[in-house]
Amino acid sequence: EDMKCGNNASFLELAINAQRFVMVGNERKYLGCGPGQGVFGEALCPPIYSEKNAVPIGTEGYSLSSVIGTGPGTGCMMASSIFPILFTWQYGPGNIARMVNKYGAEPHTLLLVKIAYWSMVAFQSFFAMFLMCTYCIFENEHVTVVGLFILAILVHFLAIAYLSYLYRSRFEMVVILTIAAFGLVSFVGGFVGDRLFFMNSQGSYPDYVKHGNLDGKGFWLGECLGFASAFAITPALLILEDLEG
Repeated sequence: EDMKCGNNASFLELAINAQRFVMVGNERKYLGCGPGQGVFGEALCPPIYSEKNAVPIGTEGYSLSSVIGTGPGTGCMMASSIFPILFTWQYGPGNIARMVNKYGAEPHTLLLVKIAYWSMVAFQSFFAMFLMCTYCIFENEHVTVVGLFILAILVHFLAIAYLSYLYRSRFEMVVILTIAAFGLVSFVGGFVGDRLFFMNSQGSYPDYVKHGNLDGKGFWLGECLGFASAFAITPALLILEDLEG
């Protein structure tokens, strides 16, 4: 009864329909997942966890941050990211020797290689902080590191694209910039759609439950596609190398 939904739905009604209860004596107690609880948080609706800030947590609908804010959720996020991260250091921009062999060792090239390397170090460091500073506990810090790792990965994309333009091919540059643009547009689209069609929506008669922005899942989808783009650069570069022989 105490839980509120960010989409204006009645959590009690949702819990009753889902038969989400435990018996306490002869009485049914309907349950919901609070901050950091459950496997991937609460799925019946995007719950409002905090109302201390100007934008209460949960009013934005579903987000990747809310899904991975639990112990199992954080573990799954790291498990799904570990191989893309390792491949970056073995086969991608994290391997400076490989990058120099690919693009050359001129001073201007080395500068770009180092920018690509250190921007990836920054991205993965802020990504680690993103996992450690869960949204439901470290709200402000979490939002800050999200902004920082987005900035770092954009710098990384631009450095690799410029290297490709100078020393490889314009086609490789276009592929890299396309991946970057897809990730950025997905994230921004989910964010803008969330603000325009979910958070500022009043819902519709008779229940006034908000269904905009993919039922409140648009921002979550945009974040997922953005992350996929960030991890796609190394496979894309390897595929292009194979195609070029």
